[in-house]
Amino acid sequence: MHAIMDKLFNYDEDKVILSTFTNDYTARDIKEMVVFYEEMLKDKEINGKRVCLIIPTIHTYLAIALAVNNLGGTIIPLSWQYRKEDLTAVMEFLSPQIIFTIKELNQFSFSETLQNWARESKKETVIFDSADNTTWSEHYFDGEPRHLEETKIEFICCSSGSTGTPKGMVLQNNILDAAYDLFPRYMDFQRTDNVFLIAPPTGIFGLTTFFYGIQSGAKIVFAENFDLLKIIGMLDKHQCNKIVGTPSLLKAIYQVAKGVKPAVMENFTWVVLGGEKIPHDFLEQIALTDDCQVMTLYGSTEGGAIAYNNFRETSQYSIVEGNEYKLQDGELLVKSQTAFKEYYQNPTLTSEVVDEEGWLYTGDMADIKADGKFDIVGRKKEMIKKGGQAVFSGEIEQTLIHHEKVKQAAVFGVPHAIYGEEIIAFVVPDGEVNSKELTYYCSQRIAAYKVPDQIEFIDEFPVTQGKVDKITLKKIHSGTV
Repeated sequence: MHAIMDKLFNYDEDKVILSTFTNDYTARDIKEMVVFYEEMLKDKEINGKRVCLIIPTIHTYLAIALAVNNLGGTIIPLSWQYRKEDLTAVMEFLSPQIIFTIKELNQFSFSETLQNWARESKKETVIFDSADNTTWSEHYFDGEPRHLEETKIEFICCSSGSTGTPKGMVLQNNILDAAYDLFPRYMDFQRTDNVFLIAPPTGIFGLTTFFYGIQSGAKIVFAENFDLLKIIGMLDKHQCNKIVGTPSLLKAIYQVAKGVKPAVMENFTWVVLGGEKIPHDFLEQIALTDDCQVMTLYGSTEGGAIAYNNFRETSQYSIVEGNEYKLQDGELLVKSQTAFKEYYQNPTLTSEVVDEEGWLYTGDMADIKADGKFDIVGRKKEMIKKGGQAVFSGEIEQTLIHHEKVKQAAVFGVPHAIYGEEIIAFVVPDGEVNSKELTYYCSQRIAAYKVPDQIEFIDEFPVTQGKVDKITLKKIHSGTV
């Protein structure tokens, strides 16, 4: 199996391929950093070892990931939004031999937490920590050797799962090969493009898009934190003509840009959106030029890129070329070229989402039209059973975000003694609004049993892997956070 680098950097090495708030990096710069980290790791004999990366500095993340892959290790990118409970649970589950981590970020000490975990595990562990992801200190913890991977694994991407239990999605290089083949049809990165990428490269979509960008030779412009004023400055400085991200983040950029530098929105010729359901009136909420292509991708962590649409023409999805799909009891099943291989060390869980014929159960409920296109109508797992009625959280969320004073909405069910479950909505407001007003608004648009029983307000949603963290919201609701 080829190394990831074999299909990268097939262009002028002096071309800038990555830009951040502070620096530009050429292909030559990245390749030299890869060599540096290979030298740093060569005596660690990492073939078959799991290497966790908690690195918010994108050029360092890329260089270390490529070095680990070249040396035969397994790359495990982890979100720098993890905190103690989530982080130690993931460490116990993955049992990595080597960890690269930022010392501290947003007043949380990753290094201290990880060193305490390694010490208590009584297993051999090496931790490299750094205050700037450039100069590293090595910490060695002696103990029983951790098991090696018997078969080659390129990536394990993690999520906390719907129950808070860690899940690891095993990915092989073929998922990148498929992305290199498929993505040009839906993103069409060219070497002359300056692409602003919002999606975090610790998740599968962000990771595959990031590597596709590097492979294509486009310049990837990446903000390592979501400072909107700095982002507007980056979009202007680099004259970004393409953007990949979520609808809510693009809307946030637009809201700031229109008062600071509206011209940055006029530069976009291609917008790729995913990760959230897009309101039907989305294009009325932001200012894009008439000739700007707007593509939306539908996918999942396990299934990768599943379907797409040209949002200017239709909100209904068409299956990605080469994929297959069907419905079973209303649930969408797919065979996808960019699907994960399996859940790490959990064949039982794998068999629950992938059957013997290779059909992946997406967990999404769909409505297939006569022409073969389809709508996603809700999440099977997020289906709320209230008084015997099935309620899909996505429908209520879409109703709420159509209100002019609602920026974001997240809905879930919690146990109720009489109804089985009741509906809880969290809202990030965009102006003065109260729960009574929103309850009335919903009651005029959806069935009474779908109207949220409680509406709570929050300044900002907790996010994990680029998505709203409903587990934390449930803890906030119950008062356990």
